[in-house]
Amino acid sequence: MPARRLVIIGGGVAGLSAGCYARMNGYDTVVLEQHTIPGGLCTSWRRQGYTFDGAIRYLTGTHPASKSHRLWEELGVLEHRPIHYYEEFSCYEGRDGRALHLYTDVDRLEAHLLALAPGDRRLIDDLTDAIRQFRRMELPVDLTPSDAQEMLALGQGVFPVLLPILRWRDDSVTSFAARFRDPLIREALPEFFQFSPPDFPMMILLTTVANMHDHEAGY
Repeated sequence: MPARRLVIIGGGVAGLSAGCYARMNGYDTVVLEQHTIPGGLCTSWRRQGYTFDGAIRYLTGTHPASKSHRLWEELGVLEHRPIHYYEEFSCYEGRDGRALHLYTDVDRLEAHLLALAPGDRRLIDDLTDAIRQFRRMELPVDLTPSDAQEMLALGQGVFPVLLPILRWRDDSVTSFAARFRDPLIREALPEFFQFSPPDFPMMILLTTVANMHDHEAGY
């Protein structure tokens, strides 16, 4: 029986992962990459003792108990590699001299925001409560859409956070920040994702901090 052949265009994370799994499943596989090194956009380099990374700021699936961690283990990505977890994801210094720290610990973040803007307690509670709720969401990573049992598993993973999803699905970071009375928070929140479009979804901010709180997203 002739070998099954597969040509993959691009040697980034997706292409390399597809190539590895294709080989695991018996395909004769070729990955074509125009650069001299693999990695695609997920590439960093060192200069004079400093690491420059123009790609990821964190990798989801670093917690050993998470479903996506198994994929990285199968691909050999995390083996013998230390994972660093941020105490704060970013920091913004405002025009008034104050600084807003986007702490990855939700309790610390809540206390920090309340100290900065006690008059915005209701919005701060909304923000930090949502982060805590999204900690309960975990989607299956090897879903087969035609498998009814796996579709049920998907529903079970989403159901605990169904109401928060409905609550936040149409909110952008910019629109949410505009509701704050405190000028620093209004100014800072959108700047944490300054290279993203103006309608950058709040749900990404919420799930990012939730994952970092649980050490599910590290570097």
